[in-house]
Amino acid sequence: MQDQREQIKGARHHVYIPDGRFGLLLAATIITGVISTTAGVVFAVLVAMELLARIRRAAHLPCPRCGEPFGSKRRFPIGVGKNTCQNCGLGLEE
Repeated sequence: MQDQREQIKGARHHVYIPDGRFGLLLAATIITGVISTTAGVVFAVLVAMELLARIRRAAHLPCPRCGEPFGSKRRFPIGVGKNTCQNCGLGLEE
């Protein structure tokens, strides 16, 4: 169970770190935003979509105790959620 908690912590930590595809999209947004406003807006929308997908994956990791989404029950969460399971109350630091 502790390993699963560490996995949840790690996934939450890496949501906002620009690496891989997210980093490339962010760099492309900055570069094309300087060159062309329209292309910059298109890449900004792609970055936002990728960020929301990363947040959704991290918020919906299963709880080690009950198996329900740990961080948020919402279909489209705006953050990774609380540090306790909303179903069974299991905390990340317990």
